[in-house]
Amino acid sequence: MRHHVNASIVLALWVGGASTAHAAPITSLEADVSGSFVIVTMFGSDLLLGSGAVTGVNNAPPADGLFAQILGFAVNPTGSSVSDGHTTYSMDSRSDAVKNIFGPGGTTAQFQLFLTFAVVNNSDPDAVVLHGTEVLLQDQIGDAYDFSPFSSGGRFTLILTAPGANFNTLLTSGGEAQVSGTINQTAVPEPGTLLLFAAAAPLLVRAVGRQKRPKR
Repeated sequence: MRHHVNASIVLALWVGGASTAHAAPITSLEADVSGSFVIVTMFGSDLLLGSGAVTGVNNAPPADGLFAQILGFAVNPTGSSVSDGHTTYSMDSRSDAVKNIFGPGGTTAQFQLFLTFAVVNNSDPDAVVLHGTEVLLQDQIGDAYDFSPFSSGGRFTLILTAPGANFNTLLTSGGEAQVSGTINQTAVPEPGTLLLFAAAAPLLVRAVGRQKRPKR
């Protein structure tokens, strides 16, 4: 009986520590984006995107209307390699941007995005996949959404398409294209949360084992 109680207490602490009193923590976010992809090779590169609707929060449609906006993305390739028909571009550490999430009543949550690499399919170069990391700068959305899990960092994938464009040319020689696509964000769990879950796991497994053990 004591093991059952301990496991329940640790699990409750883990769940309670990973949430807030006013809203469930947001750990994933998907949004549509569209706008202009502008490359200025002499001074680095800029990806200027307009806004788009947030289509998913924690793998479900948001209850209230949320809109995303990405501005000032500096895209500065430092090298490239080709493998399996794809060209991968590494990015300068200064390749970053600001993403705003607009919520009810004009409230906002703001993220800083750091681009780490981009991939272009050489047989279909009118699309590019941008990968990177991110961190939450501020969260003023209010009681409806809690983006605090992104305070310890996150990852994003931004997929853009521009019919008729060639992103290999854009990334190496400059130019401009009208793009549309989607961005997916995933929070990285805080180290303390992972340690607490790791501590709870053996107790939970032991408790489940005792429940499944046949009576003699």
